[in-house]
Amino acid sequence: SMEYLGRMDEQVKIRGYRIELGEIEQVLIQQAGIRDAAVIIRKDAAADPYICAYVMKTTEAEGLEPAEIKKALQRQLPDYMIPSHIIEVEKLPVTVNGKLDRRKLPEPVLSSGSEYTAPRNAEEATLAEIFEQILGMERIGIDDSFFELGGDSIKAIRVISRLREAGYGLSVKDLMKERSIRFIAGKLETDLEGRSSYSQEEVTGGVRLTPIQQQFFNWNLASPHHYNQAVMLDAVRRLNSSNLQDALTALCGHHDMLRAVYAEDGQQNILSSQESPSVELQVLDLSDKPSEQACAAMEAACNGMQAAMDLAAGPLLKAALFQTKDKDHLFLCAHHLIVDGVSWRILVEDLVTAYQQIANGEAVSLPLKTASFQQWAEALNEYAASAEIERELNYWKKISQETEQGRLQGATETGNIGTETAAVELDEQLTGQLLYQSGAAYHTEINDLLLTALARGVQLWTGQSQVAVDLEGHGREAIHKKIEIDRTVGWFTSIYPVNLTCTSEDLGDNIGTIKEMLRKVPNHGVGYGVIQCFSNTLPVREPADLCFNYLGEFVNEVKEATLLDISELSTGESTGNDNAPLNAITLNSSIVKKQLVLEVTYDAAKYSAAQIQQFTACYVSALTEIVKHCAAKESGSFTASDFGDLDLEMDEFNEIMNNYK
Repeated sequence: SMEYLGRMDEQVKIRGYRIELGEIEQVLIQQAGIRDAAVIIRKDAAADPYICAYVMKTTEAEGLEPAEIKKALQRQLPDYMIPSHIIEVEKLPVTVNGKLDRRKLPEPVLSSGSEYTAPRNAEEATLAEIFEQILGMERIGIDDSFFELGGDSIKAIRVISRLREAGYGLSVKDLMKERSIRFIAGKLETDLEGRSSYSQEEVTGGVRLTPIQQQFFNWNLASPHHYNQAVMLDAVRRLNSSNLQDALTALCGHHDMLRAVYAEDGQQNILSSQESPSVELQVLDLSDKPSEQACAAMEAACNGMQAAMDLAAGPLLKAALFQTKDKDHLFLCAHHLIVDGVSWRILVEDLVTAYQQIANGEAVSLPLKTASFQQWAEALNEYAASAEIERELNYWKKISQETEQGRLQGATETGNIGTETAAVELDEQLTGQLLYQSGAAYHTEINDLLLTALARGVQLWTGQSQVAVDLEGHGREAIHKKIEIDRTVGWFTSIYPVNLTCTSEDLGDNIGTIKEMLRKVPNHGVGYGVIQCFSNTLPVREPADLCFNYLGEFVNEVKEATLLDISELSTGESTGNDNAPLNAITLNSSIVKKQLVLEVTYDAAKYSAAQIQQFTACYVSALTEIVKHCAAKESGSFTASDFGDLDLEMDEFNEIMNNYK
């Protein structure tokens, strides 16, 4: 809530905003531990004005830090009213007339960049070390924002897993809310005995299909066995094939879904290690082949393995070691029914751990499993009958109707058949700006900007200002009951409809509109599939013409980088060419080796290669414009969701904020 304090003598204007210094002082004095405060305007070396606050703390508030005060202010004041510096003073100097003596207030020490504040205790040191591993950075301070350093929800899941290994508990929700180590540390649970414990025994038997798995079987693909995910990894040093085979065997014993098989009617069953056929490592010696021939042979082998999956017999994980003249390459392929993007990060990490333990003559000991996929499937079934899902129903009915009006224009009959793929990359500099500079401009996450670019790119391409998109998420969301799945392998993906609009001439307004739309999606869309599959309360909806998925950043953490690195070699065809595409255009994006990679898979019967080239050019142009706009913005702007669950449209919120200018 905001209280109108009236016009005050201490009124100034900074960056176009009219600011009441007295109002900032009043909010400061209301904070616990602050006895008195003064706020003035100073100028930096470039003569640009900034807000500087001086506070007198109570004796009980000796440990109160400026960052904590700033965070409290951010709950009550807009960004442009937050002081750049907060300085503690023993007393506020006054003149003989009893007025504040500004000349005697100490000047702050200005820094050219973000200030590094080292961890102060074991919890903060552990968090800093894990942040550095997951984000691939050095010297992360306790006041650095996880998201402004390139963090995202997928990396947040990895942080939670590493924290559990270190003996701490934390929810993804708390990490995403608190953002910096200073405040996240206060949310850590150190007594884990009361937390749910999960069996480390093998899970076997029937498993209920989850919504995304049910949808897969409802798609009636021509080649359901050929619908995979695959990775190619470059070995940092030569690999021992025998040790690698043993590591793969250990991996399949530990992660139960790697032993799953499927009947024709879609019944899902997990076999025991004794029943399940073993994953046989194929070894192909190409050391005598020239580079081009070796690459062609590897791609051919990958294609053969991708097409040879057998859903009923298994195994649904395949592996090959390619020994070339320069280095070894490890190919891993799994049917999508048993893995997703988060699963691959777990599997590669555990494969490296097992391989190194075997090489050292040690027994394989992998990190503890979280809830089984079987438990997750049952929890989703319970979730379908929960009050939370009931409250979401009207939202999804409304969105389902709206998205029918956002069909993508421009499709033609090309005379071709099947699917084709095109790829484009953003250069390293722009990718760096996207990851590390752009988010602060409108307090966004990377998906907000990527989807705004999609809306703008479509507008440049077809002229339409609204387009429906099927949005994919990792699906590992908090539901009605506490269940930990950050180290569970399986297909958790959620797919849900969103409506992207690009109606303003102001780029910032378009970013804000899409950001706010995404914040209003209940629980990141996980409920949509639950309602769709477990009840008949939603109207039947055709898939959107566009599908978008951000897979996160594939960065090697310290442990993996000692053995394996992401490869740029082809993994072959992950889906059968006779599998009709669900969406006319699917855009998969990820960060690989510090560059944003956009992979576009499209229905060749509806779009030509030239049309898709135009589309990708429009998307890259829009994204470049957005990144440069955000990186150049001097100060951050808020939207309604930054202040909690305010039910305000963008124009209503902007009108309120403009009253402060």
